[in-house]
Amino acid sequence: MPAIVQAVRPGSIAQEAGLEPGDILDSINGQPLRDIIDYRFLESDEELTLQFTKQDGDCWDVEVEKDWSEPLGIEFVSPVFDRVRHCANHCAFCFVDQMPQGMRQTLYMKDDDYRLSFLTGNFVTLTNLTDADWQRIESYRLSPLYVSVHTTDADLRQKMLGNPKAGQILQNLRRLQKAGIELHCQIVCVPGVNSGKVLDQTLLDLAELWPAVRSVAIVPVGLSQFRTGLEHLEPWTQQTARQLVLQVERKQREFLERFGTRLVWAADEFYLLGEHPVPQPEVYEEYRQLENGIGLTSKFRQEFFSSMSNSAVRCISGEVTLVTSWLGEKALQPVTEHMREVLKLKVRVVPVPNRFFGPSITVTGLLVGQDILASLADYSPSQLGKVLVPGVALNDDQLFLDDMPLSDLQREVGCPVQVISGGEELATKVCANGETGFSNSR
Repeated sequence: MPAIVQAVRPGSIAQEAGLEPGDILDSINGQPLRDIIDYRFLESDEELTLQFTKQDGDCWDVEVEKDWSEPLGIEFVSPVFDRVRHCANHCAFCFVDQMPQGMRQTLYMKDDDYRLSFLTGNFVTLTNLTDADWQRIESYRLSPLYVSVHTTDADLRQKMLGNPKAGQILQNLRRLQKAGIELHCQIVCVPGVNSGKVLDQTLLDLAELWPAVRSVAIVPVGLSQFRTGLEHLEPWTQQTARQLVLQVERKQREFLERFGTRLVWAADEFYLLGEHPVPQPEVYEEYRQLENGIGLTSKFRQEFFSSMSNSAVRCISGEVTLVTSWLGEKALQPVTEHMREVLKLKVRVVPVPNRFFGPSITVTGLLVGQDILASLADYSPSQLGKVLVPGVALNDDQLFLDDMPLSDLQREVGCPVQVISGGEELATKVCANGETGFSNSR
């Protein structure tokens, strides 16, 4: 995809130069653009020659002068202008390989692009980097990067990723450390594979790279019912999840004493599945990997109760239905108890079983519209009242993973449906001016 202009800021240099949405920025000072990294680097010059192609095919060359710190004012359709780097691994735990047929094409894309790691926080394995890629990372100092480590055992990582280059992980991490790159690491943990003593060693190896390694997230392997032809892997159980939490807490105490940071965190699913108390917000320090499911529950609860204490408690009347997953119901428990016992709200929690991906998938972000609809079908619109669905289950186009639009769900259930993306938003919907918030689906 070329550097297609999505928007031009009014009054910006780009607008004065004649750039419009839909145009293609071909080069700056004769240098072609591979991605937004090139664009940001090149736009910092004070004298620029912009070459761009208009939608009618005309090619323009425009010379501009500006302060070095002044941006051109362009937003692009995509942060990458050439081909996105695809994954060269064959991981037995890859969730993309566990997707059913017939879903939207973007859900099958396996990106492993260091540029998206820097720009958007995508995790990369470092197994497909060329010499030119390494030179660019080091010379541009692309920091931070987000790295899927999984294990530092060379032989095991080769086996887990199905790639002979995967065993170089420690050498690669040390090279990034030497280049001054900040790192946030991820371990997709599989019971009996890279857990237990293997995990202990991985954490010790990563701790030796502190302060370059700023955080380590441990997330559970997800196993859908579409694992045809893939290696058998064991799911996490209540007992094994609790054991992992206790293991992580021991390491946190050790690292806090050594470094002044806990360094490693377990995903919320481990606490909820293992029925272990979810840590308080301060344990997560700066929430360094919130989008990876690290501390979402604690942050949601904190936002809700903070909003309760800071607002006039005038609650909506009628029924409120909260849609969530099986684990999500556990995460919401103190919130829903407060809503019922203190706010005197009529709250119904509907934990939706994941029939689409299978019973092993218990997280809220993988709920699909058809499963939500099936779970709500047992209730009349008057029983449901106002339905609140989790924003994490929808994309920016308000589509669930099965491509059901939010508007279709609202039409089928026959009552107002709104998206809740955090604890503060939930408090806003049910208290103070909450009644005005249910007239539309968003």
